[in-house]
Parts: sequence; structure tokens; C-alpha cells
Amino acid sequence: MQLDFDRPQPRALAEPTKLPINRPAPESPKRQSRTYSPAADVSPKPLAVPIKVACAYLGIKRSTVYNLMKSEKLAWQKIGARRVVLFASMETLLGMTDRLETSPENGL
Repeated sequence: MQLDFDRPQPRALAEPTKLPINRPAPESPKRQSRTYSPAADVSPKPLAVPIKVACAYLGIKRSTVYNLMKSEKLAWQKIGARRVVLFASMETLLGMTDRLETSPENGL
């Protein structure tokens, strides 16, 4: 094996790149104080949700959701090629509407 000394060797950098080590952090703009608004924390309930979201909300398998839809215990609507489950029917299935209507917070 013969070494080729005539071949140009890669040149080293003339001056190494210097990185600032103790650079101060950029100043962040001061936060404006926000007043608490309970309405900002409450998101409106959706009218309908996809099958995957209904499974997560109800805590059941996808096949069980389809069986409930087939037995008409869970209301659904077809929009284009998608099926969506009506949110009110999920609450009814879980029995949440009775508790919400007769809760002391509602004055009933």
C-alpha cells in the first residue's frame, strides 16, 4: 500500500468557532395579568363525535359502539362517508342526563 503525499490534505479551520458560554438569557416580555374567567375554562359540548372519540368517552371497545348503534341504544348520524355518534345519546346511555337535570346546582 502506497501513501499519496502529493494529495491535498483537508485544511484545518484558521480560527476555531467561538461559542458564547455564559450568554445571558433573552429577556421575555412581561406577562399581562389575566383575570380568571370560569367561562373561559368551560368548553361547549359537541353535538356529535366520531366513533373513536365515542369509544374513549364511553370507555368501551369500537365493536361495542357499533353493536349499540345497531341495537339503536346509541343514536348516530351519517355525514358523508363518516358516522358520528350524537353526544346527547351517549349521556343518555350513561344516565347522566337524569343527574344533570335534578342536580341542586340547577335549582331543581
